[in-house]
Amino acid sequence: MEGRIINTPPLDVYRHMAADELAAESFDGNMSLRFFRWKGRGVTFGYAQPFTDVDKALSPEHKAYPRARRPTGGGIVIHDSDLTFALVLKAERSLKPLEIYARIHAAVNAGLRERGIGAELYSEKAPPSVYNPSRDGLASACFQNPVALDLVGGGKKLLGGALRRFGETVLYQGSLQVQNARARQAELELVIIRSLAVEWNVKWKVSDISEETLSSVNALAESKYLTPDWNTRF
Repeated sequence: MEGRIINTPPLDVYRHMAADELAAESFDGNMSLRFFRWKGRGVTFGYAQPFTDVDKALSPEHKAYPRARRPTGGGIVIHDSDLTFALVLKAERSLKPLEIYARIHAAVNAGLRERGIGAELYSEKAPPSVYNPSRDGLASACFQNPVALDLVGGGKKLLGGALRRFGETVLYQGSLQVQNARARQAELELVIIRSLAVEWNVKWKVSDISEETLSSVNALAESKYLTPDWNTRF
């Protein structure tokens, strides 16, 4: 299988979300992987989370960050020191979304352990309330409580992600929060690249995002991800 690693310039949180949606919508059958280059800090929150609950759950510091509703589910994620990445792949008919999630995380886990980063798939059964977008009027925060198939290590959640299906295509957005993740970004990116290559037998080709696609990213960010209609829709 062929796959593409797509390089993008530093983007704000709104354009990162737009880039991921466009990658999923334009999927041509070849897996694509993109590592975020951050222009400033940001907060993303799950598609189904009420904006007022997100606002109440954030600290004053994080309320000052640009905030965008993701096209995927999950909880609030603070993007100030994490390694963020997105994967677009074919939705195999035999696999349920959680099985795809498990496959991605198991592959990355194997790569991290080879680098001496102790992690394991979280297997404890969590109460159904953990999966709710909000609890007691506060939006759930992705990295406060691990759920099944997240990666955990050293008493904390290390990797969480969210999925969305676009027909026969799956978009996965993940946040890796190991210590010094951004200082170790080149090393950790290589771990993810190699791990996914082994799991899916993919041969990667690296390319820069085209000017035409980048223009479309900017247009979608302006028309959707920057708008109150999207971010405060719930």
